[in-house]
Amino acid sequence: MRKNRNIIKYFCVSFLTLICGITMLSATGSALEVNAAGNSPITSISGTEYHTHTVSQSIIGSPTNYTESKYKSTGIKVYAPNNKGTTTSGTSINVDATSFYVDFTGANAMYMPSSVYENICYTTHYRFEIISSSGYTSWYIDYSVDISEEPYERVFNVNGSKTIKTDTEGTDCINFQPTELGSRLVSLYNGSFTWKLTREYTWLKYDTTNSIYAMYESKSTLSGTLLLDSYTPSLIAKGYTNGSTITSGSYVNQRVTFTASDTNFDRIYYKIPGYSYYLTTYSNTYTSTAVNGWWYVYAVDDVGNKTSEFSFYYDATKPTGSISSNGTTVASGSYVSKSLAYTATDSGSGIKQIYYKSPVSSSYQAYSAGTIIPATAGDGWYYFYSVDNAGNQSSTMSVYLET
Repeated sequence: MRKNRNIIKYFCVSFLTLICGITMLSATGSALEVNAAGNSPITSISGTEYHTHTVSQSIIGSPTNYTESKYKSTGIKVYAPNNKGTTTSGTSINVDATSFYVDFTGANAMYMPSSVYENICYTTHYRFEIISSSGYTSWYIDYSVDISEEPYERVFNVNGSKTIKTDTEGTDCINFQPTELGSRLVSLYNGSFTWKLTREYTWLKYDTTNSIYAMYESKSTLSGTLLLDSYTPSLIAKGYTNGSTITSGSYVNQRVTFTASDTNFDRIYYKIPGYSYYLTTYSNTYTSTAVNGWWYVYAVDDVGNKTSEFSFYYDATKPTGSISSNGTTVASGSYVSKSLAYTATDSGSGIKQIYYKSPVSSSYQAYSAGTIIPATAGDGWYYFYSVDNAGNQSSTMSVYLET
């Protein structure tokens, strides 16, 4: 009651003809905006703020308790110092670090009921808190003021560390805006949390239509989710045919199966050869198709952490070879009497190695494309084949040297 009497005293001094002239009166009648450093501005988080209004003192008429809900954008920013992809959706905040800022410096003005008289609406308690999945308050910042008597003590409390400001210049000094809370660096741990914004305020209602004049004590809440995830997803590539491990930058002649792992996995991005953009799948596994060329693949989680981009060259086309004798191309299986040479071409990954076997060899040996084998090398069958960088092997070609 002392608090109510004190506010009424102030109202009477400031608005004597209205509040104290009762006869005359009777005759006349979340959310959060996330803007991460190093990225484009993130979509603002706004949400529904729920207000409960309770009559604390009736002056005129028969006021009643009531509730209302209002869509609200708080203007508070939440961002990681070195953001890689903070995302937001609705009242959800995803941050790619365990240390991040809760920034009140651009906070919007707080809601006042439409029937408030002369903006007489004083915030008595304001609290932003982060609550763990087990219900423990992991971090909070809190403002409160005792308006039961002057001078007014305004208490700012950050995780138990209090700062008290005493105002002696009258009731106007108890006005509060969240910008006073500044920017705060918060350090927690990876996991899922709930953020909650609570406000308590006292205000004077003036409703001429229903001849109501009363003081109200009100409380509003706005809440959402907070996900902290500083871990980069993993991405494993295996050969679709034989299950072999594929490394980035490889040339392969089999399709590749990718498996992504992350607690908060979101999707896999992949770019098909010839495409200028990425396609996506929300499955944590993806197998490439049989399209020749360079493929690019990476995975991301809900927060925006991403793997390094994985690349591979798919080539299912065999190289082709050609035998010439004395500068003239001859067919495989031909008989020749002059010097000979072999060359190979590959339109995909490129020739890696050429092999040949002479009449006096029991096994194939490396051969340099176009190297002349003289007519004096010895009569008999000469065999050639080539292998490209993806492991595709050409058909074996042969020629019989007979001098």
